[in-house]
Amino acid sequence: MSLTLHAIRHHQHQDGPGSRSVAWVSGCSIRCMKCVNSHLWERDPRSATTVDTVLTALEPGRLGSDVGVTVVGGEPFEQDDLGALCAAIASRWPIVAGYPRLIVYTGYTLGQLRLNANVLTALAHIDVLVDGPYLAALASPNLGYRGSSNQRV
Repeated sequence: MSLTLHAIRHHQHQDGPGSRSVAWVSGCSIRCMKCVNSHLWERDPRSATTVDTVLTALEPGRLGSDVGVTVVGGEPFEQDDLGALCAAIASRWPIVAGYPRLIVYTGYTLGQLRLNANVLTALAHIDVLVDGPYLAALASPNLGYRGSSNQRV
C-alpha cells in the first residue's frame, strides 16, 4: 500500500473546471505557511491504501456526471504510487471536450519535478498541473484555481 488517502468527494467545483471527483492525500514535507490543508501534512498510516481501492472509490464520479479528477493534498508527488494512479485514471476516465481529465496540485515546481525520474509517469498522464508552493503574501481570490500568484497552471 503506497497511497495515503484522506478523502474522496464527487461533484466538487472548487478544484478545477466542471463537476469533478477530488481525491485528497495525506503527507506533505513542504508545509506552506497558512496552507488550507495543513491538517493533511502528517501522513496517516491508517489511511494507507492501494491504487485499485482509490479507483473503486472514484468510480461513482466516473459513472456520474463528473468531467474529471483532481488530486490534491497533502502533497500528491510524495505518494509512492501517484504515477500508477495517474496512468489508471487516464486509461479509464473518459475525455470530456473542453475539460481536463486529470488535474494535480503540487507545492513543487515543474522544474523540480522533472529532476525526479520517479514522477515522470505521473507527469505524462496529467492534463493540468498547478505547481509551486502556496505563498500567503501572494494570495488573491482572483487567481482562478491558483491560491497565490507564484503558482503556475
